[in-house]
Amino acid sequence: MKGLLRWRKCSFQRPFIRIGPPVLVLDQQQAEHERMVEAYALMDQKLQQALLEHDNFENTIRNLKSEFKRREPDHTIANKEIDDLQKQASL
Repeated sequence: MKGLLRWRKCSFQRPFIRIGPPVLVLDQQQAEHERMVEAYALMDQKLQQALLEHDNFENTIRNLKSEFKRREPDHTIANKEIDDLQKQASL
């Protein structure tokens, strides 16, 4: 009877011994996958932040260009007045 129990125990453990290493590999792959998912999430977060900053820069550039165009005529008039005053001063 002891021999039969020992044989059953051994025959029952054999498949687990065979699948042990692949299970370890799968565990390692699962851990690597989780690390990659975390890294991807962090990269995505940084990308979203960079895109937001880019949009803010684009809006700032548009606003500055608009303000420049709005003030350009005033600047041109002021330069003409300065030139006229310099001409008057030199007379």
